[in-house]
Amino acid sequence: MSGLFDDATHAIPCTHCGKDTEKPVAWLRTHDEFRCAFCGGRNQFELPRFRDGLLDIDHEVAEADRAFDALDKLG
Repeated sequence: MSGLFDDATHAIPCTHCGKDTEKPVAWLRTHDEFRCAFCGGRNQFELPRFRDGLLDIDHEVAEADRAFDALDKLG
């Protein structure tokens, strides 16, 4: 499912060197590890609360879209 914030980026700190790697939200939805752009270290992460929050936002946006569509049909 694509979402409103898919193009936004989020900084993920490397557990090896501490530097942040920016990844788009769309990428974060489908991955659970990344290789650091600076040191090449392999990092695993768990973002269940983050992903759950994105799903909640996606559902709210879809509900708002349906409400606006219904209003358009009335007017």
